[in-house]
Amino acid sequence: MRTSEFLEDVKRHISVPTYQPRFTDNDILKLANDEQMTTIVEQITSLREEFFVVTDDVIFPATTGRLAIPARAVGRVIRDLWLSNTASDSLNDYRPLAKIDLDDVLMYRNEPSGEGPFAWYIKNDNIFVHPPSTLATYGKLSYSQRPSDLVLESRTATVVSFTDSTVTVDEVPDNIEVGLRCDITQVEPSFNIVIKDAVVTNVSPTTITFAGYDATNPLTGFEAGDIVSLRRETSVVQLPEDWHHSLVWATCLAVAVPLGVPQFIEQAKAELADSIRAARNLTSPRAESSRPKVMDPRGLLRSNTYARKFPMVSV
Repeated sequence: MRTSEFLEDVKRHISVPTYQPRFTDNDILKLANDEQMTTIVEQITSLREEFFVVTDDVIFPATTGRLAIPARAVGRVIRDLWLSNTASDSLNDYRPLAKIDLDDVLMYRNEPSGEGPFAWYIKNDNIFVHPPSTLATYGKLSYSQRPSDLVLESRTATVVSFTDSTVTVDEVPDNIEVGLRCDITQVEPSFNIVIKDAVVTNVSPTTITFAGYDATNPLTGFEAGDIVSLRRETSVVQLPEDWHHSLVWATCLAVAVPLGVPQFIEQAKAELADSIRAARNLTSPRAESSRPKVMDPRGLLRSNTYARKFPMVSV
């Protein structure tokens, strides 16, 4: 669902004639962004904890071993971290790191010979690998990624075609400028952000060129019709389609409350509850006999070889 369709649905459900002078389309989308995070994302993750999980390639700098928690991380929470001494596309080349508490960092002082950092911890909203390496280390960082903020379609562009580093669009909006970072989002489920935080190096009326892409590392993963926008913005609702109706009614309720129309508020509450109930039924696990399997991700059952699970402790 594009934001133009979303706004039409909200306005269709709101029959109160006085709402229009009080709320612009931008106001409605800002209310929708609030409801998206506080109501819908919480409902989905309560049923499918892994739904919004992504894994990013990251680099921990030498000496400090510090990396800021991604701005898109829901609740500023990190799910897991793997590390390698060399860059690689294969997870087989990465080793999982144990998470330790900040108060226990001094208990783990020695670096096992040749293995590099063996643990990570959180301090001041940053991720630290421990002990920090004298060389840069490469990581796979897993976390739940929040959906991008919904904006008007006039702030985004539609892909027409693309080459190794340049995307041709229908029209480049005024808000996309050289030096800013952009996302490219798929318009088909699961509405993935396939290009993330790409730096704009050149702009013409119908083309956008990005840094870091060339013939050996070309732009890929999207197609004509997908959306280019500033980072953390989109004109595509990135929720499962089964939950779009719930977001519409959650936004209607958010619009109705300040208008103070009791009848419509009660109707919106009832419709929202019904739509959430229906969406939860569609999203819930369908096999009643299935049972979750609890397995230590760093235990023997996860590997065909024995590996030391506890780092050397200095005394």
